[in-house]
Amino acid sequence: MPFITNDIELAAVLNEIVDKIMPIVQKNISEELHENILKWVYYEDYFPNKYYYNKTGIPTWQFLNSFLWKDNPISTLGSSKILYYAWETLSFDPLTALHGSERGGDARENLAEILDVEGYDKGIFGGKLRGAFWKNTMDDLLSGTIESWFKTQFANYGVIKT
Repeated sequence: MPFITNDIELAAVLNEIVDKIMPIVQKNISEELHENILKWVYYEDYFPNKYYYNKTGIPTWQFLNSFLWKDNPISTLGSSKILYYAWETLSFDPLTALHGSERGGDARENLAEILDVEGYDKGIFGGKLRGAFWKNTMDDLLSGTIESWFKTQFANYGVIKT
């Protein structure tokens, strides 16, 4: 293996490694977010919820799958991604109260914010104590979890902090 002789060669090698590990870390982040959505939105206190889709008690799981990744077009870094809430991917049917209602209208665009609360929801969910799925995910990631994932992945390519 040839030696790296300048900053440009070093950047090229590191960018190649980052391109390989980013999908792994993104997958880990998505799994952490999904775990918190399941815990704080779908399963906490009771399941099935009689208000879920068309009063079947079964959710569509569309909200769980509405957080997607895209490239960051303004990044000056070699690899930068954005995790975003793709509310447009959710279906809306006011007659079955799917992500909204006849009375309240389409709630899809604001649903992530509506569901990301800590405290009592005095609305349709009848006082359910709900944790904040996004806040809890960020707390988990920033407590050292994401740093650990990156360190592990970089170490797999021989890049370690000394």
